[in-house]
Amino acid sequence: MEYPELIGPVISVLTGVTATYLTFVKVKKTFQDEVREEFKLKFQTVEDRMQALEKSFEKDVDHIKAVYNSEIKNLTEKIEDLREEIRQSTSQLIQLLTRISTDN
Repeated sequence: MEYPELIGPVISVLTGVTATYLTFVKVKKTFQDEVREEFKLKFQTVEDRMQALEKSFEKDVDHIKAVYNSEIKNLTEKIEDLREEIRQSTSQLIQLLTRISTDN
């Protein structure tokens, strides 16, 4: 068997293998690019959703703070009203006791 006769078929096989390898590399790169783009889109979607949730959470916290502060203000006013009522009742009680003691 002479080697020159094998050169043609070997070159043909090597050309086929090389073409197949190059096709495989192109398909691999295309797949990687598609996966990368899909990942970017999903990541952006998740990031957008996180930002929306963060804003919603901040609004909820601000609302809760406003309600809390309003309730504290209302309770403070009610306490002051009760203190004033106690002062007046105490003053009236002292006046009544003073009258009773002076009348006797």
